[in-house]
Order: sequence, then C-alpha cells, then structure tokens
Amino acid sequence: MAKKTLSQEAYEQIKQNLEEGKYQGYINGRQVARDLNIGFTPVREAFLQLQSEGLIRKVDNVGYFVNRVELEELIQIFQVRECIEMYVWNQAFDKITEVEIEKMKALHAQEKELFQQGILREYTKTDIKLHGVILDFFGNEDLKNLYYNVRQRYMLCPVKTVKQASVAAMEEHDQWIAYVEARDKEKALGYLQQHINNTKTRMKEGFITFLE
Repeated sequence: MAKKTLSQEAYEQIKQNLEEGKYQGYINGRQVARDLNIGFTPVREAFLQLQSEGLIRKVDNVGYFVNRVELEELIQIFQVRECIEMYVWNQAFDKITEVEIEKMKALHAQEKELFQQGILREYTKTDIKLHGVILDFFGNEDLKNLYYNVRQRYMLCPVKTVKQASVAAMEEHDQWIAYVEARDKEKALGYLQQHINNTKTRMKEGFITFLE
C-alpha cells in the first residue's frame, strides 16, 4: 500500500474537522498547518481539493471559508438524490442479491447504534452508505460519484437539524428494507420515494428551526 502524502493526510484531517464542525467561518490555513504540525503547502493543496468538492470557498484577497448548506441548496441536494436513487433502484431492483440486502440490514443496524450513542456525524456517514448500497451494486461510476459528492454536503448541515430528522428516518428504513427483502418492487420504490420526501420535509423544518 502506497504511503499517504502529506497533502492527503492534511486533506483527510481537515475534512474530518469540517464534518465535525470544528471550523466556523474563516479558516486560517497557517494556523491549520501549525495545528497539524505540517507545512503550509500540503494544507494549501488540501484546501484546493476541498474547494473543488464544495466544502469550502475562497474569497480573493481574504482566504478560505467554510461552506454551510443553505436552505435552497438543501432542496437541490434532495432533487439530485431523488433523481439518482429512484432511477437506479428502478433499473437494478430485480438484479440485487441477498448480499446487497444483508449489507443494507447491517448498515441499518449500525446507524441505529451510532444514533443511540449520539455519534451523529458517523451516523450520517452510515446513512449515506446504506442508501449507496444500490449505487455500488449498479456500477455506474459517474452516477455513484455524483451521488456521493452531493450527499456529503449533508455533513455540513447543523447537527441539530440532522438529529431532528433522523428518528423517523430510521423507522422508515425498517419498512423500506422489509419491502426490499420481500422483493416487492412497487412497494419498495413507492416507500423510498415517500421516505425521501419525508426526509426532505423534516430537514427543511429542522433547518428553519435552527435558523430561528
């Protein structure tokens, strides 16, 4: 296995800090370099990659700032998510195997445990993996990359917003997975559509509450 470069290490650590909400507003690159005990160049390269992913933004002659998800962008995330998930499930439903179903069940059990422990960022990552099982199976790399890039924007939503939306979502996962396991395509896809719409509504309500 190739050894990670300093730029890769900086990227991974800064991204984790972003997901955990450790940075707010302006990010001082030189301070980050001191905190990570590395030079400024790897941090600058990491910033460029994070900027390309939409996690931070650059203001000329000022520096980099954390990109927080606004309500309009949250709605757009759900629009992209709905298009991709519903299309892929419709195409791949009849081909999935017990392997994919067991992966979904295992990830669902894991997300419940993480939520109960209050580890909300890891919970969100696991939720993304759960919904991504079908993308991994389908094998369209462009769709998969688009999906994961869009959904990782969830990580920049306020933790309170995520928490408010999650309890009902996990209960819906129970029923959705049951329909998938029963090989009932119509009910599985119908319930997935309902779940995505419900989650969008809950996230919007939670987001508005957070702003208030």
